[in-house]
Amino acid sequence: EALQTHPDFRGRVLTANATFLDGLTEGEIRFRARLLSRKRSTDFWRVEVYADAEESNLAFAVDVVAALERQGEEDYTAPPPVDSKPEDTPVFEVRSGPQWISTFEMRPIKGRPFRDGGEPYSLGWIRDAGGRPLDRKGLAALVDTPLPRIFFIAAVRRFVSTFTLTMTICADDATLAEVGDRPLLIETDSDRIGEGRFHQRTRLWSEKGDIIALSEQVAVYGKPIG
Repeated sequence: EALQTHPDFRGRVLTANATFLDGLTEGEIRFRARLLSRKRSTDFWRVEVYADAEESNLAFAVDVVAALERQGEEDYTAPPPVDSKPEDTPVFEVRSGPQWISTFEMRPIKGRPFRDGGEPYSLGWIRDAGGRPLDRKGLAALVDTPLPRIFFIAAVRRFVSTFTLTMTICADDATLAEVGDRPLLIETDSDRIGEGRFHQRTRLWSEKGDIIALSEQVAVYGKPIG
């Protein structure tokens, strides 16, 4: 939002790499957007988010690449891992967990948190529970909805904190408009969990099989709680 309201912003967001330094608390939050470099069709931005009005406590910073629309001759999309419809899978009833989970409608196909599933893989359908049409701000939320991978290989709760999150948006405006408020297929996995940290990656597809967005994040986890 800070970028879209900036008078010098053009094109659309392609990638956003966020580094989290501190948490946000109640009170005034300040945003600062700076254009770092401008090329013919690509811009490089930095958005800083401060947890105080004096801008002395930097909570997180996001490096963004934005670009004008371009046409290319080559086109490839990785196929979705399943051929199913959202209605084939029942909605997951949220009984516990973080409060934000209830703001999304989830239909898990494979993988359940807080149990030893033997692998950190999960797959399912997801959308905004309130029927909000998909846009880039909504995608920024969706790519961060998969629960930490450590929760899928151990039936215990732990403190987890994300250090970095990188989002790549593959869909153009027409594709996002076509998705509307329909669910996206979301797949998440990890190649390494250990030494108190893990890496996880996420892919999202539309019902038509268009790749919508990708994300990667690195997080740390603590000892079991309780």
